[in-house]
Amino acid sequence: MINRNISYHQSVDLYVGANVDWLSEQEQPLITSLYKAAEVLDKRTTASLLGEFRQVMRELHRRKPGVPASQKLDEFDSFIEEFS
Repeated sequence: MINRNISYHQSVDLYVGANVDWLSEQEQPLITSLYKAAEVLDKRTTASLLGEFRQVMRELHRRKPGVPASQKLDEFDSFIEEFS
């Protein structure tokens, strides 16, 4: 069930809890970034920080086992593919 009234910090807790089976020390810097950004977002939401938060979430999603390769490509990878 989706809760519409939780904080960014709580949403990161939910994400980590739901994905603990595949998250490792390699993802720790990204998880730390999410928590630090969530702390600030819970106090004051800014477009730039929200964009960074979203980028980190996308990077974590790309690392999740079983995600199709097409979803793992970022804009730079797609751009480079055109020149290969």
